[in-house]
Amino acid sequence: MYFERLWYEPPTWRRRAVSICLAPFALLYACVIVVRNFAYDRRWLPIVKVRGALVVSVGNLVVGGAGKTPVTIFLARWARACGRRVVVLTRGYGRSSRQIVRLNSKTLPEVTVSGDEPRLIARRCPGVEVWVGYDRAALALSAADAGFDFIVLDDGFQHRRLHRDVDILIHVASQSQWLLPRGPLRDLPHSARRASILWCWDEVRSHDERVVIAGTRSRSVIDPSGKRHDASILCHQKVVLLTAIARPARVRASVERLGGLVICAFEFRDHYVFSTTELNQAMRCAEEHQGIVVTTEKDRERLPEGCNVWTLQMDVTVASGLSILASGLGLDPAFLSNDEDS
Repeated sequence: MYFERLWYEPPTWRRRAVSICLAPFALLYACVIVVRNFAYDRRWLPIVKVRGALVVSVGNLVVGGAGKTPVTIFLARWARACGRRVVVLTRGYGRSSRQIVRLNSKTLPEVTVSGDEPRLIARRCPGVEVWVGYDRAALALSAADAGFDFIVLDDGFQHRRLHRDVDILIHVASQSQWLLPRGPLRDLPHSARRASILWCWDEVRSHDERVVIAGTRSRSVIDPSGKRHDASILCHQKVVLLTAIARPARVRASVERLGGLVICAFEFRDHYVFSTTELNQAMRCAEEHQGIVVTTEKDRERLPEGCNVWTLQMDVTVASGLSILASGLGLDPAFLSNDEDS
């Protein structure tokens, strides 16, 4: 959480001092990125091309909080509805295992084996395979050999070793234009020119023909028993937030838009595994105020079974540029489900 505060919260004299100290490391990182990108652009480093499948990358320029997972789920479900054989390739950040794991909605391994995001993608995308491994170029070749014809590369913008047919870059406005570790950027801003499609979460004024404008909506809430409710159930409800994501303020804003009264928020770093003590503290706070504990779908994957926590479900809506997506991906908008249609 410290770096998130350094990057996104109003500067203090202490944060300014730390930022200045980190400047040489950011410069070194920039040099590495420039050399690496130059080598791939000139084809001095080999690029693996997959035949027989469309490779779609979903990525961003900043560290965490860009909303890649909802976009990956949206694309995977849409492609599956169009009759494509879909596989999502991901590293499974935060897991303790390094083995290759293959999962789907019917086979969900422990979160320590697969990671929280792969489990969430598999759970939300029936009929879609999720393969977790560090060598995604090798995974892509294996997936094509196995008959998959639509490959989604999760968090793949910086994964230059694998050729992609469509490169979707999620644009996130950032007050800081510094590279890691001084700022949240993990690639140079001009690298956005490599993208086939620019996915923007907010309304933007742009004449760029690549721009797709989208948003998210809180359509439903899942209670501790697994029963789904309309999200309006949170209206006038006292809520204790329990999150371990990069941008917890977005969850608070979503709950408040639904009319929920946020009385307390337990916020931890992205992918953090909650301890029993921390869970009990959140539960006691909710009991004292006669409220409920609410978390995100990704955080729910890391909670123990039977945990008395409600889950806020977010869905993607496309405001404009759906034809750009459909054309680039070769998918029919008519097959978008009601849950995802704009």
